[in-house]
Amino acid sequence: MHSVDASSRRGSRSRGVTLSVVDRNVSLRSSIGLVWIWLTVATPLGVPRRAWAAPLPVFEAPWVETFGGFPTRQRVDSFMSDAPALADIDGDGDLDVFVSYTYGHMFFANTGTAESPAFGAGSPDPFGLSDPSGYWGTVEQFADIDGDGDLDVFLGSYRSSSFAENTGSPSSPAFAPLVSGAFGFHLYYGMPALADIDGDGDLDAFTVMSSYPTSQVTFLDNTGTATAPAWALSAKPAPFGFPTGLAGDWPSLVFADLDGDGDFDAIETFCDENRVLFVQNTGSSTSAAFGSAVWNPLALPITGDCERVAFADLDGDGDLDLLAGDASGNVHLFLNTGSSSSAAFDPPPNPFGLTGNAVTFADIDGDGDLDAFTGGFFFRNVGNSESPVFAAPVVSFGAARVPALADIDGDGDLDGFAASGTGFCVYRNDGTASSPAFAHCERDPFGLADFRDEPFVAAFGDLDGDGDLDLLVGDEEGYIWHARNSGSASSAAFEAPIFDVFGVYFNRPADSFAAPALLDVDRDGDLDVFAGAGCNVGDTTAWCNEGMGGVKFFANTGTGTSPALADYAVDPFGLSRAQIGKRGVPSFADIDGDGDVDAFVGTRYGSVLFFRNLSGGRIFRDGFESGDVSKWSSKS
Repeated sequence: MHSVDASSRRGSRSRGVTLSVVDRNVSLRSSIGLVWIWLTVATPLGVPRRAWAAPLPVFEAPWVETFGGFPTRQRVDSFMSDAPALADIDGDGDLDVFVSYTYGHMFFANTGTAESPAFGAGSPDPFGLSDPSGYWGTVEQFADIDGDGDLDVFLGSYRSSSFAENTGSPSSPAFAPLVSGAFGFHLYYGMPALADIDGDGDLDAFTVMSSYPTSQVTFLDNTGTATAPAWALSAKPAPFGFPTGLAGDWPSLVFADLDGDGDFDAIETFCDENRVLFVQNTGSSTSAAFGSAVWNPLALPITGDCERVAFADLDGDGDLDLLAGDASGNVHLFLNTGSSSSAAFDPPPNPFGLTGNAVTFADIDGDGDLDAFTGGFFFRNVGNSESPVFAAPVVSFGAARVPALADIDGDGDLDGFAASGTGFCVYRNDGTASSPAFAHCERDPFGLADFRDEPFVAAFGDLDGDGDLDLLVGDEEGYIWHARNSGSASSAAFEAPIFDVFGVYFNRPADSFAAPALLDVDRDGDLDVFAGAGCNVGDTTAWCNEGMGGVKFFANTGTGTSPALADYAVDPFGLSRAQIGKRGVPSFADIDGDGDVDAFVGTRYGSVLFFRNLSGGRIFRDGFESGDVSKWSSKS
């Protein structure tokens, strides 16, 4: 093993860059941040820029966990919102999965058991239930409406409601043609939510309609029977004390006994701001009494936009699990790890257990592996550089914004830099590279407050090769600003932020919430720019025409001292903007210690997606690869 320490060429003033060679593979670590390691290696070692042989990154799809063969992240298709439904459609005692989308659905048959499900590949519309009127998404609900022992189906959409009777049997369904407006449910938001709310043995119906900016729930009492329903519009606009006038657009309502007391509680989701409302039934199974509306007290892990939810016991452990579909075409499965009376849902999966709307990495404690920071929380890596294991999060500096970490004062340790209001909080590290001690917020010590909107994400890097760290800032309105450091590595002095960044006028490259990241992705010795993008509900721009955020890429076609950025390319490295939803915040780190940088993308509602870099390959073309380190300073 050969190791090269930057301090051997810079005297006692080390930037903390260490390069190790084991079995002719190269790994790099930097205490000043993962984003710039490819550029900073050459400069402190005092050697010419090297010719890189490793290929460009090839990122695999986001990490996916499976449950009985059904991915916890299942990409289907959608224009407005994927809506999951659970039903034992083939009468074999276990739950099958339907995922409806614009004009159709996918069916996932459960070939396992109620306790150990096994899902096959999805098949499109095997029962002929596509609804040509299902503009802006279709929702399915299965129930035995006519009491003949098999499951019939309602299909609801933005504009209509349809019904199809099951004329087959419980084990061999066959659906009659769809009938629009059956049972009087031809309403503007026509999909009924069915539940025997009064315990009389037949299914009552609730409809929820939107009159922006509020929603209205209406009750339709079943005055018929379990075999011959007849729904009558209730004279009460707010039955059983159900709260009215709830703020939110494009609502969806489902009923489930989430507190295990034997009656139906209500869960309402909205598209705008993706809110989840819980209305607990404090009455009984025969005499419902709904309490006040509470916003997501069960911490349901809703991560996409315009989510539609379904509850059922998928793993046969006696409590209700959750399926959630979003407007980007993703379906997420969340197992209930609590109980029938005290639900606790697993967070969205990535292999490291990290959650947050953005993440940044650094070896903050100097133990040779990468720790993680999210907005206001710190995850210490108690594993190692090749096999990270993150401890439970603890409260850290910053608030909702993910911090940037950089040695802004040149003292050899990492300081924190987090957006706050119209400017920034700087948290100076008064400790050391291995034992940090962050001071309280120092507000805007560099005068960086002249942005068009509130800053969102910051990225540091030596963009002009003068040995100090320059700054890119993305703001909430979608602009990216460049602030050149005209000071030094130990005494930063930032010039006034501008749009023009080396030939690219960063005037709203994203619709909102611009999130820059710096990485020498092509390994030519200069820093390229990635820009996470967000979209707002209702945007119709080309970038947001599917209601999704993503990642843009600006290649640096100049040099490390004279950069020039090309116009952007949309997601050339496959960072799956379809998976991201309406906001994406990219970051990069060699999390698995294999010598290449992996990618993480934070999403709007707390899910961190992981993209492993599959490129691998050699690092250098010259004799260094074969063990010739004569041109490199070294110490064993």
